[in-house]
Amino acid sequence: GKLVVAPPAQLISDSNGSAAKRRRLDGATIAVLGCGAMGSVYAAFFADAGNEVWAVDVWKEHVEAMKTQGLRVQGPKRDFTVKLNATLDAGDVPPCDLVII
Repeated sequence: GKLVVAPPAQLISDSNGSAAKRRRLDGATIAVLGCGAMGSVYAAFFADAGNEVWAVDVWKEHVEAMKTQGLRVQGPKRDFTVKLNATLDAGDVPPCDLVII
């Protein structure tokens, strides 16, 4: 399958109406290709921040575990589990604002 990058977020004016900025009004859609150690950390933190995250990996058991149990991250500061989308096929992923390879 192929991944599609969404068009940029719309331009809006700042509080004084002079400068335009790019801002999303909701969470971004993010695909992480390859969810080994580092990809899993990126995916988990992006999901924890409220984004729609798609984890794409070739390891079938890991994808199934992410789908059924969520993705768990353990670190020196905290231990947490997030729900995210996981797939073996990049074609399952909707248009994304960010793709991490």
